[in-house]
Amino acid sequence: MTVEPIVPDDAPALLALAAEWGHRVWNVLGNSAGIVARDRHGVAGFVLLREAPFGIVIDEMWAYPNRRGKTALSALYRWLERTARDMAKKRRAPMRVGGVVHAESAHMMRAMERRGYTPVASVFAKVFA
Repeated sequence: MTVEPIVPDDAPALLALAAEWGHRVWNVLGNSAGIVARDRHGVAGFVLLREAPFGIVIDEMWAYPNRRGKTALSALYRWLERTARDMAKKRRAPMRVGGVVHAESAHMMRAMERRGYTPVASVFAKVFA
């Protein structure tokens, strides 16, 4: 599994991944950097992230809902955490990494906690139809 920047040729693979989760397309923020995890079959997962004043924000992180996807997520987390450690060392200051995990996603909450992440904020939302 390799981890590398998203390129335009990845678009069909990202749309296929979106369809796997029932999405038509993800909201790609103009200032997000995109990174993919790629195996011999192609793109298995991706992360969109950006730097904010308080650290690195994960805007989106998705992979196939199978063993291949789990391997992709692990590779993406290792890359992200290594990048954050390198940035912290160069700046001689802590670098925080985080993103929104929906409360109804207990499985993802447990996965984040296993990796050493802890809740540090509450996000309030209201649904409009």
